[in-house]
Amino acid sequence: MKKIFFIIILLILSSFLFADTPTDTPTATETLTATETPTFTNSPTITPTATITPTFTNSPTPQASVFAYPNPAAFRDNIFIAYPSKTGNAEDIKRVIITIYSINGDYVAQIVDDTPNGYTEFKIDKLARGSYLYKVIVRYKDGTEEIYKYKKFAVIK
Repeated sequence: MKKIFFIIILLILSSFLFADTPTDTPTATETLTATETPTFTNSPTITPTATITPTFTNSPTPQASVFAYPNPAAFRDNIFIAYPSKTGNAEDIKRVIITIYSINGDYVAQIVDDTPNGYTEFKIDKLARGSYLYKVIVRYKDGTEEIYKYKKFAVIK
């Protein structure tokens, strides 16, 4: 009964697989100017002229969550699991721990990366075809850590 409950919880958590994606956010600025137009009549008139100058700047949204690529992995020996840094700088990360489970909830492997750089490479040549869940824990040099929800990747050989 506990195993069925655990599987249901894992499936619900894994349904958010593609919810977080980085995007480019265009921003625009608007400039309004008033131009005085003198006329040669008895009373001067001021005619306001609006000028809109859009300025687009690509502001990438910080990576909000972890993701695996390629996903699904086919005919490859490695899969990459990318993770964000709360500061935006991978140098602030001390250690990354990635735990991999089968879709049934059985422990498969644990990867400890002591030289994190924004992603960790994992050899999948020993994995059977199927779906897997993974959990990422990012530990920072300041002693804090972030635990990310379970995500899913598939191996199709």
